[in-house]
Amino acid sequence: MRVAIITPFYLQATRGNAVTVRRIERYLRKLGCITEVFSLDILTSAALKEAVRSFSPDILHAFHAVRTGDVVAQISDDWQLPYLITITGTELYRGGETDFTEAESVLLKNAAALVVFHEVIGKKLLVELPAVIQLLKVIPQGVEIPGLNVPVSLPEIPFTFFLPSGIRPVKNILYCFRPLELLWRRYPQIRLVLAGPVLDASYAEKVVEAVVTHPFSSWIGEITNSAMPSLYRSAHVVLNTSLSEGGMANSILEGMAYNKPVLVSNIEGNRSIVADAVNGYLFSSEMEFIDKAERLLLDMALRKRIAAAGREYVMENCSAGKEATSYHDLYNDILGKNREV
Repeated sequence: MRVAIITPFYLQATRGNAVTVRRIERYLRKLGCITEVFSLDILTSAALKEAVRSFSPDILHAFHAVRTGDVVAQISDDWQLPYLITITGTELYRGGETDFTEAESVLLKNAAALVVFHEVIGKKLLVELPAVIQLLKVIPQGVEIPGLNVPVSLPEIPFTFFLPSGIRPVKNILYCFRPLELLWRRYPQIRLVLAGPVLDASYAEKVVEAVVTHPFSSWIGEITNSAMPSLYRSAHVVLNTSLSEGGMANSILEGMAYNKPVLVSNIEGNRSIVADAVNGYLFSSEMEFIDKAERLLLDMALRKRIAAAGREYVMENCSAGKEATSYHDLYNDILGKNREV
């Protein structure tokens, strides 16, 4: 089976779409798929179309309907190829502008399948486009589960809150500085470590200014994927402060996989992973953030319990192997139906 994966981002390996696509690509190959990725941050639309034609795929797998939709529709029409789309989420969270254009609606309706990471995202899609109900498939976002047999010594001083995220407004990174500053005045061992690439230059300027004026904080820039495990292992709590997430944030799943408690904003996408006080903590206000951060700071047993529940959750529901197998089965189903027509 030859699978052409079409994505808006691949070159910058730490972006969410790139992390997801690279993982799925790798695990599909383990299942025997001949897989090639075609990315709009590497190729122009015309060059991408020609590259896909030369690859001669059996099926197209697109990520992010809005960003890849035009080129996917053209390729599908030109060579009569079936396509599925993974709704990565930002299509449904566009700063209040959530209605699909006519072209986007046609693209979604003509897909062989529409994949969402969680039922809650599927319900949101159906509110806007109820006609696609028969196309919806839920395949949870995967994560590679690291072993825990590596001896790690974590000193309680400093106590690190780790926020891995691309630097852009929707990630709401500035939010955490004020509540952590209030905690830092009582617990000077607190540290905030930010890691991620600049995706919005003007917002990055504000983040840099905040780091400079808050001595407990640091931003270490974009980190290679191979260096991320040591950062997760050295953290005590993993944060997510996003205004919206289109499902399962890679950084939250990775934090859970590395056996770390997560403290995340109480938004739709995060609630698809985190059950409050069960496998992580949700916050809806600064006071709630402070309260739950303080509990995690002071109670090691609580941290261990929450972290263990989070790791168990991703092991049961979000393994990268299960994710790839689900896509592989879906490809076979689509191609089987096409051969019957």
